[in-house]
Amino acid sequence: GIADNLAKRVFKLCLARQGQRLLTVEDLQMLLIGVHQDDMAALWAGPGTGSSPTAASGAKPTPGMVQLHNGSPRRHAEEVTNQHHSKDVNVRDLDKFKQLLIGKYGSLWSAWRQGMDHDKNGIVTQQDFARGCQFLGVKAVNKLWLGLDVLELGYITLKELDPEVAELFAELEKRLLENFPNR
Repeated sequence: GIADNLAKRVFKLCLARQGQRLLTVEDLQMLLIGVHQDDMAALWAGPGTGSSPTAASGAKPTPGMVQLHNGSPRRHAEEVTNQHHSKDVNVRDLDKFKQLLIGKYGSLWSAWRQGMDHDKNGIVTQQDFARGCQFLGVKAVNKLWLGLDVLELGYITLKELDPEVAELFAELEKRLLENFPNR
């Protein structure tokens, strides 16, 4: 009922990026604005753990307490959000994106298998691509997608990301099927 609707609303408010569908512990940190650091562990542990918050409401700020920017929760939340977004990767062209993938996964083939083609069907939809970019902190998802899906099919294959490796892989697959047709 009401509690479920409130939980959904709070969840949606905690989502920092467009398209974000998962929360991390760091994303939830904003819920603890103004909570004394000593009480944070007890709050996260929940009721029935034998711990209870001890900081009284309106207590003087101490070095362990989260300090608000100019006393404004809104400004503090904006500051925390800006710090969070400063960790995003500013990749705006395919070459830099490929370099990022190689740096993260070791090769474009590995990036394709581990970071994009999660269901291993040989294609990556725009939604799958956006999820992979979100994991990497890449923001220019649509621009990158348009550079890869030039035929506007709504999906890409390894050929669009790394044509040379896609050709080699196709040749390997062809030879395996020739030599082992029934396996």
